[in-house]
Amino acid sequence: MPLTRTHTPSLELQHDVHTVLGVISCRQGGNLDGEVIVFWPSLMLTGSAMFHAQYKHFAPTHRIVLIDPPGIGHSQRLRDTLTIEQSSTAVIEILDSLEIERCVFVGTSWGALGGSVLAAQHPRPHHRRRPHQRHRVCA
Repeated sequence: MPLTRTHTPSLELQHDVHTVLGVISCRQGGNLDGEVIVFWPSLMLTGSAMFHAQYKHFAPTHRIVLIDPPGIGHSQRLRDTLTIEQSSTAVIEILDSLEIERCVFVGTSWGALGGSVLAAQHPRPHHRRRPHQRHRVCA
């Protein structure tokens, strides 16, 4: 049974994940049995603020994870200089903490840069796709 409501799906679960960037707050909701979509916004907005419309659209069919960047929303403020490589490592730590093996990763601005480094430096094993499954690429 999905965790969504009929009017506006709400984010039901909040997780604070210890990462190389400090404690990063993530909220998830939607259909917890669906494919996972992870959203990382720019460094100036929370995941729920930037991706509210996308959450409403995909929540009935997908498990959605919205990340608050360091120093924004409920995430711990930065303790030092931030690098793209640290951001991609933090995403891996978040995925591992939430027990996510596969996901569609969507990022804007800094989130997109981190997602690009994530794909290049932390490739996940390829999974065998069924013929009816399509490729999905988001950045």
